Amino acid sequence: MPMAEGSPRRRQPQPQPQQQQQQQQQQQQQQQQRPKGAAVASRGRCRVVTSGTAPGGGVGGGNCAVAAIQMGYTATMGESAAAFAAAVADAAEAPLRALEGSSVQRRFLLFPELVGLSLVWQGVDTHRAKTPKGILIGALWAAGILRVLAQLLWDIVMGDAVRYGFAFTCLRALLKCRGEAMLEAYAAAFAGLARRTRSYVVAGSIPVPPLEIDAEGVPRIARTSSRAKLYNTSLTFGLDGKVVSQVKKAHLTPPEYGLDEALEVCLLPQELDRH
Repeated sequence: MPMAEGSPRRRQPQPQPQQQQQQQQQQQQQQQQRPKGAAVASRGRCRVVTSGTAPGGGVGGGNCAVAAIQMGYTATMGESAAAFAAAVADAAEAPLRALEGSSVQRRFLLFPELVGLSLVWQGVDTHRAKTPKGILIGALWAAGILRVLAQLLWDIVMGDAVRYGFAFTCLRALLKCRGEAMLEAYAAAFAGLARRTRSYVVAGSIPVPPLEIDAEGVPRIARTSSRAKLYNTSLTFGLDGKVVSQVKKAHLTPPEYGLDEALEVCLLPQELDRH
């Protein structure tokens, strides 16, 4: 109810000394849990942590800076390789701006999981498709409906419908047919970012068949019998844009049950060990 004119206003309760003391203790505990000499800066959609502090307590006096980057998934970012690369560059702008003028020797840009999934509808005009169903039909058309159906029938014969369920088997068939185009756009975007910014880029992940890295550090779909597998794979790009590491996810969550679990360990790339 509105207060009568001239009536006393209710005073906001002031924090008790005991509450203030508890808040101070919590802040001290958080500072103690932070790695020694670490500095943190938040800029927009990212959080940057360095291994040391610059004069005056700012970011930039350490040997290493790690930026965990969030990306807002939109339909348009997967329409083309150029649109995807632009979205990646835009997401990296904030942490790079936060590190301007710093003396860090190594920068790591970490992107979110399944960032490359949107590339499955590469070549689809999402403004005309409008709905998720329309985008899916467009992705099937772009992949070649007959090719996807042939892959689906083969996967059903091989028992995938029993192993993964029919819905996931359909999605797997589409991802297998789109794998090469998705990987090419994904690698071009993150390799280009690594070269331009002289940063190590942990490029989120992308659902693709098994990969092999050629002598030039370029990822390609492996031409082996294991091509029937589909992994949630993350690549790390070095300063020159070449792949220095790949990791296949081992523990899948329910939305990923249409993918395959990997049982392998990723070792530290020698390139990182030398710096």
